[in-house]
Amino acid sequence: MKRFVIKVAVFTGLVLLISLLIHFVYLQNGETKSSNDYLSAIEDKHCRLQKIDSCHNRIIFAGGSNLAFGINSKSVQDSIGIPVVNLSLHAGLGLDFILNELYDVVKDGDIIVLSVEYNISKKGDYELQNFLYEQYPAIKQYIPNFYYSRLLRNVDIFQDELRYLVFGEEQHKQIDNVYYRGGFNDYGDVIAHLDKSAPAYLSGRVKVSDNSDELINAINKFADRLVGRDIKLFFAFPAYSQTEYDKNRVAVDGWVSAFNRQLKVTILGNARDFILPDSMFFDTVYHLNKMGRENRTAKIINLLKHYIKISILQKK
Repeated sequence: MKRFVIKVAVFTGLVLLISLLIHFVYLQNGETKSSNDYLSAIEDKHCRLQKIDSCHNRIIFAGGSNLAFGINSKSVQDSIGIPVVNLSLHAGLGLDFILNELYDVVKDGDIIVLSVEYNISKKGDYELQNFLYEQYPAIKQYIPNFYYSRLLRNVDIFQDELRYLVFGEEQHKQIDNVYYRGGFNDYGDVIAHLDKSAPAYLSGRVKVSDNSDELINAINKFADRLVGRDIKLFFAFPAYSQTEYDKNRVAVDGWVSAFNRQLKVTILGNARDFILPDSMFFDTVYHLNKMGRENRTAKIINLLKHYIKISILQKK
């Protein structure tokens, strides 16, 4: 009986090991791509960058989903006369990821508008980063501590496989009616939500913690790396719902105050410009609806026009 139990255990272990190895190979070769997943839109955004690469100037929006949902890039392009791409995807990718991506794609003549959420982390979520890598392996260099991150991700895969083999449980991803690759336009903006009815309640209501120092240091170091190049870097505070600001007023005001004092980057407007009524948000406290998106876009256009005019005058 003991020998039989040992054989079963060895056989089960081998099955699990083979299953894990198969999944690892598939992931390394991009075999598990979900081509219509929301995060897969990063490939289209990079294609847009390449399409306008020959232009002397480009406006690049970068940050979390507050920008993915919260700007009308075509209006910006039409108003200012400079090609626009919106690289923004998800705050969960982390500030380091966003800045690494930016540094890889920017060139002289670019104008960058960076906007991150009040609850963004510097390192980001390894699971989200690795899921994105599995969709688009070209972003490997943007993930901090990549190989350690992959190890953690493969442990997760092993656990999922074990759960499936033992309990028959399997996770199935469904395409959301807003959060999918086809929900973006050619500029990189989410537009799938614009004509949809908003949910009854806004999600994303979390307590804001003050991690402003490490975020400011990261952005300042990024700005230092751009010194000597003909690149304009601006920061804009995120769109944020009024009721959520009221709950987190002390923490947000401290975050904003630190940015205003310590950031080496020109800030477009002030935080209060982008704290808007809840009626201007779609499904989270950061995601603007059609009305809110146009409100914020108009403000960004006016602010950019002002600073671009100053920059032109300084060159003369």
